[in-house]
Amino acid sequence: MTGAVVLVVSEETGQISLVRGGEVFRNLAPADLRARLNEFLFDAAPKPGPVAGATAPEVAA
Repeated sequence: MTGAVVLVVSEETGQISLVRGGEVFRNLAPADLRARLNEFLFDAAPKPGPVAGATAPEVAA
């Protein structure tokens, strides 16, 4: 899967759709479009988390 996001605007109806990862989100209202774009473009980055099997370094007293 790529990180591509496609914005589709119908010339006939003016309906706005987004496509990402083979999933189509049709007829989005402006607020929904903004929310989806924010989610896809800014929240999609992997967040750092604990590494399996890692331990915290010991602190000298």
